[in-house]
Amino acid sequence: FKTLRSSFFRQVLRLFIPTFASCSMVFVMLRLGFYEPTRPIIADKSLFHNVEEPHPVLLESFSIQFHDWIMQMFNFICIFDWSQFAGSTGYDVHLWTIPVEFRASLMLFITLIALARLRPWLRLSLLFGIMAFVMRKDRWELVLFYSGMFIAELDLISQSFKSSDSYKTLSQ
Repeated sequence: FKTLRSSFFRQVLRLFIPTFASCSMVFVMLRLGFYEPTRPIIADKSLFHNVEEPHPVLLESFSIQFHDWIMQMFNFICIFDWSQFAGSTGYDVHLWTIPVEFRASLMLFITLIALARLRPWLRLSLLFGIMAFVMRKDRWELVLFYSGMFIAELDLISQSFKSSDSYKTLSQ
């Protein structure tokens, strides 16, 4: 439990400090006008056939822009919205995966705590059932995180067999 608590706080720092820094730099570059020369290029459909990647919107004043940035950063860290692309920010659209990863890791931490004291075979069985449930609910991000937990559990089980075999060899 001590390790999980530490992992949670490290996860928050690891995910959100770099993303806040990135969005802050975009905010500053936007206000300095660095995006304006490239707006006609990004709007040219002959250059970009498949991917439409919008530039952040330049608002009329610094204070309005700053308020917009604050609200988008607040929505970015909101863990309670599970809709598709929830938490995405217009200041750096590439960061849409960060809120998804954070929500999924929170669910993983809760599941680890819930299943920690069970026997390995029961833990794997329940985890498989949880994976089937979230797959049925079309929560692909949770399926991926739980799959990683499943693989890690199998690895720990195989390691325990290897260490018990080596202990038997040493004692003989």
